[in-house]
Amino acid sequence: SELLLSAGEKRQKELEAELRAMQEEIRRTRRVEREHGHAAVVVETLYPPKFVGELAVTDPWQGKAQGSIIADTWVQMLCFNRKQIDHTMFDSATVRRLEAQAVQFPRDAALKKHDNKMVQWREFRQNVLLEIRKDRWPVRKEQVVA
Repeated sequence: SELLLSAGEKRQKELEAELRAMQEEIRRTRRVEREHGHAAVVVETLYPPKFVGELAVTDPWQGKAQGSIIADTWVQMLCFNRKQIDHTMFDSATVRRLEAQAVQFPRDAALKKHDNKMVQWREFRQNVLLEIRKDRWPVRKEQVVA
């Protein structure tokens, strides 16, 4: 039956398999977010000549970075699958230049360390609030009788 598939049907099956893999990755990511309670973090604000997607060139086989890009202004986007890139057109100097201009994402260990510090800070802040005398809170103007 494999021989009877047209090129279009074969490509459709490949795309469906890729879509299933992406959906599974999304499910795993959401599960991790639920378990660890991660919130959105702004990693960097981009200005020219910065860009994202350099992993398609600098690490074409294993490179993957999850995240969302939110534009505050009109932007131009060039979107393509990394499998469509002819990697022979990039010499080592170009790859190094791309790496230098790309967003530098923090490593997982650094993010985990930061997340742990934020948990400690929230606990400390809560403990300080518990120690403040509540009878000294400022009152609303409506409660003040002249």
